Amino acid sequence: KQIIKEIHPLGTKLSRFITDLTRGYIEYHMRTEGFPGCYLHDPLAVGVAIDPSLVTTREGFVQIETVSPLTMGMTVCDLRSKPLTTERPNARIALDVDVGRFINLFLKRVKG
Repeated sequence: KQIIKEIHPLGTKLSRFITDLTRGYIEYHMRTEGFPGCYLHDPLAVGVAIDPSLVTTREGFVQIETVSPLTMGMTVCDLRSKPLTTERPNARIALDVDVGRFINLFLKRVKG
């Protein structure tokens, strides 16, 4: 809701579109998790393409679970200091986000 509050008053077509697009998503998270907001995975991915320093990453071996009925389809990466796999890393995993810088970049793009 913080971002929606910041975006809605902008009055641009893009800000109205984002507000309309995310309203149901935000309401869902509020209803199911008590979280008054939404996750911005796709905008963050675009942000990282623009500025990779927005995230702290490390290499890891990522795979999709295909055996366990409890975790079927989950993306798995063992980040322990001594992983159970000897496979070579096949991905960079984001561990931390500079939220303030990302939000500033996001809002700057939305404002046009």
